[in-house]
This record gives sequence, C-alpha cells and structure tokens, in this order.
Amino acid sequence: MKNILISNEIQTSVFFCNSKEVKVHAVQTGLISVKENFLNQKGKGFMSKLNIVFGNTYADFMPIWVWVIEHPEGIIVVDTGDVKESGYKVFYKNETLGAKFRLKVMSNKRNINKQDELDAQLSRLGIRPEQVSKVVLTHLHGDHTDGLKFFPENEIIVNEAEYRKPYGNLATTYPKWFNPTLVSFLKDRIDFFDSAYPVTKSEDVLLIPTPGHTYHHASVLLKTDNGHILFAGDTSYKHQQLLDNKFAGANIDFVQTQKTYNTILRYAEKYPVIYLPSHDENSANRLVNREYLIK
Repeated sequence: MKNILISNEIQTSVFFCNSKEVKVHAVQTGLISVKENFLNQKGKGFMSKLNIVFGNTYADFMPIWVWVIEHPEGIIVVDTGDVKESGYKVFYKNETLGAKFRLKVMSNKRNINKQDELDAQLSRLGIRPEQVSKVVLTHLHGDHTDGLKFFPENEIIVNEAEYRKPYGNLATTYPKWFNPTLVSFLKDRIDFFDSAYPVTKSEDVLLIPTPGHTYHHASVLLKTDNGHILFAGDTSYKHQQLLDNKFAGANIDFVQTQKTYNTILRYAEKYPVIYLPSHDENSANRLVNREYLIK
C-alpha cells in the first residue's frame, strides 16, 4: 500500500444545461485505503467475503470525491465525503458489538485532515453550507455520509429503499437530526434504467438506480447539452472495473452489479457519458478533460 499523490486542489469544469451555465466541482475529501480483496473480488459468492476477512494486503490509497454542482436551480452536493474523526475508534463507540467486529475484520485506513473536510472545501469555493439547495446521497456508507454534519438545515435526498434496507451502514455515526427526504423512483423517466427520481424541476439532474454495491445503491446523472455525467458513487471503485467487467469484493449482490454495468454501458452507447466513480484517482481529470466512457 502506498499513499499515492493525488492533488487535493478543487477541479472545476463548466457545462451548459438548456443553454444555461452549470459548474461542476470535483472536491477531494481525503484518502481511504481498503483491503485488496475488498476493492477487487476474489472468489465467488460467500467466499469473496471470507477472502476480505482473512486478507491482509491493502490497496493503494484512493481519493474520496464529492461533487458540487452549481445549477440554475441551486447548488447540489452529491455525497458528503469523510471527516477526520472517522479514523478513530471513538467515532464508532455507540455501534453494536457486531458492527465493531465487522469494522475490525473488513477494516480500512484513512488519511483525512480538517482542511480536507467538506465545509472547508466549500469555503474555498466561496460557498457556505447553508447555501446548498440539496444534498443527494448515493448510499449510506460512512465515507459518503460522514460529512452530513455540515448540513443540518438542508434538504438531504436518499433513495427510500436504500434507507429502509441499508447494507454496511453505521447509523450511530449519523447526526441525531438526520431525517432525509425519502424518494422513490418514477417509471419511464430515462432510457435503459427505466426509472429515476428528478432532482431538478428541469429533470436534467436525476437520481437513478444502480444497485449491487448495496441493495439499493443509486447514482446521479447530470444531462448537459453536450453529454451526460454519471456521478457513480461506488457502482465500481475504478473506471476500469466497469470496462473490464470486474467487481469489487465488497459488493452485496454481484448479479445486480452485472445488470447495473450492462445498463450503464448500453446507456453510454447511445449517449456520451463521463463516468465518475467516487474513488477513482482519475475521476476529476476525466471530468475536466471530458473523457467519455465509450469513445
């Protein structure tokens, strides 16, 4: 394992939706390293989970990306990243013994400073947390939810099915006030995925189903005038995993992961798509360079 050099400079790209300017910021909220068998599936079914438990090799550190969309309808934040406190045992003091055991055997390592946290990063953009219109969560894992504490007065959108049946979440680490807006997907809103929840009235920002990493994982799709951007959460950890049809060992449902991969690739054959997983070291570069999934 090595602490790879990933710039924590915010990277910004400008797009247009319905001829109106939209800025998309790639914000890195620290680094995380997981077990190699957590990142890359080893073995089938239950064996893949056992190989995580008994594996001792850690993958290189990966970024924890948050996406900030300055949209005509308001500022939208996709996931909230991680915080320094998450690297200490006391952060999980109220979890069950079973959850603490799972944390120990699955284990990860974090490299997060206070200046990496989302409130400090938003400040660098000249944005106060209270100015954010909506926070949209792809799923409920800590490295996507620990930054919730900065948004006590904001609308927070979560797929209701993910909220009702989470996988691998640590509920005691949520702020006590956490009471998200629970949404359900609407039929016939998008090609191939079939259903989606419109985050914006113009329906150019959509929450779409991408299950597999968790039972009801979702991603956020931004439709711009010249192409689409898929903020993919942990649909895959790496861009290349999707292209190579390789899965993360951490996924709960490999059958659903395969279906999700197939749907994304079919969508990308029809529409130009920039695919941005939350932990790929090159996601920000792909955003600013407009590197499409299928060229």
